[in-house]
Amino acid sequence: MRDQLNRTVLILVLMLPVLGWAQDLAVVVDAKGKVVSEQKGRASQPVRMLDYLPAQADITLAAGAQLQLVYLGTSQRWQVDGPARLMLATDAPKSVSGAPPRALSSNKGAGQALAAIEPAHRERMALGAVVMRSNDQLRMLGPVDEKVLPYRVTLRWQGSGSFRVRLMAAHDAIPLLDVSTTDVRHALATPLPAGRYTWVLEELGKPGAVKTAEFEVLAAEDLGYADYFTGEADAAMRVMQAAELERAGYHHDARLLWEQVASQRPEQEGLQLWAH
Repeated sequence: MRDQLNRTVLILVLMLPVLGWAQDLAVVVDAKGKVVSEQKGRASQPVRMLDYLPAQADITLAAGAQLQLVYLGTSQRWQVDGPARLMLATDAPKSVSGAPPRALSSNKGAGQALAAIEPAHRERMALGAVVMRSNDQLRMLGPVDEKVLPYRVTLRWQGSGSFRVRLMAAHDAIPLLDVSTTDVRHALATPLPAGRYTWVLEELGKPGAVKTAEFEVLAAEDLGYADYFTGEADAAMRVMQAAELERAGYHHDARLLWEQVASQRPEQEGLQLWAH
């Protein structure tokens, strides 16, 4: 029944007019405080992170609020501090009242990466609204049958109780890792060498509650993402980095960054959908 519901929602999402996506001008990469937008023919709505906004969107920030936008076509990032009101012109946000927008540094290609993940964002928001997953159900969150970067491999799962987690090189029975834990994740202390690996997740006390998955660790040379996993970064920068990883197909590594953004902005509920 749930699979049928998922398919139905995906079909409805994919039927959304492509023209509507093409009209989007900028995306919100950070929002704090009370920020609302008005668009022609629509009632005023709160502005949230990863909202895609069209040209001529009328945005109002209350005192103490802050907004960061990335223009999809140019990758230019802008910040506005409230109280303020602005209008999204085609080349840059224009001040109507209050402090003018300020240009900030941005990742090269951030706009293209954020544009590329827009359909996936629409799908996740639609599915999140109607599909509730039980936190008690044993489920591997990743990495599962995917390629991962070598910098910070983290085994993640969903369930309740106690777990045994084993990791071994593919086709090798000798465990590189064998731990019992009540947590729902295990970050490896050191990078894994390039190669293919198998991990086994077992829920203790429940016979038959065992999941197995494989993943491939890529070589570190020429990947260019090492600095994404070191030090701290503001929420907007992490959103741009996660979008770039999603676009490149490194979904496991992107989820680690989405988790960090979600912890930085817990009030932004939509970010939790990306963290899973």
